[in-house]
Amino acid sequence: MIGLRQGTVQLSPYDDSWPAEFAKEVELLRGVFGDDIEIEHVGSTAIPGLIAKPLIDIQVGINNLADAKNFIPQLVKLGYHYMPERDKPDEVFLPKGPEELRTHYLHVVEIGSVRWKNTLLFRDYLRTHSDERDEYARLKRELAQQYGEYRPAYTEAKTVFVASVIEKANSDQSNS
Repeated sequence: MIGLRQGTVQLSPYDDSWPAEFAKEVELLRGVFGDDIEIEHVGSTAIPGLIAKPLIDIQVGINNLADAKNFIPQLVKLGYHYMPERDKPDEVFLPKGPEELRTHYLHVVEIGSVRWKNTLLFRDYLRTHSDERDEYARLKRELAQQYGEYRPAYTEAKTVFVASVIEKANSDQSNS
């Protein structure tokens, strides 16, 4: 089961159906972006064994972020909501589903950008380092209790941990 009310934090045990939900969405997104675009399952639902908000995070890499606006009308037809106030210098963000039950988060970023690389580094490190994954789960549980009705604070409170994992992942890459 996927879906969560906008702005809230509710964690679910890892669900083996999440990769299949991602794969279904990729097929729809390929109709918008084409077959040659990189589409990655990111976020906690992409890390086996990790508790997560039951939302499928999808990262799409395009050559130039300014081109993201060209895809918005087609994405809206698929049920995504364009929220220009949520745009960042390195990302165009579109949630899918009504506010009462968001199901997917689409992160459009430039392929090869720091944002692109760091998101994948974080995901891949937690996939291969169960001790860090378990520590992240502990932190998420604690923060969900503290900020269950205010997701921005929950997200912000995780930034130091996320940065430390990315630093470790970069260090591991440099040493290999």
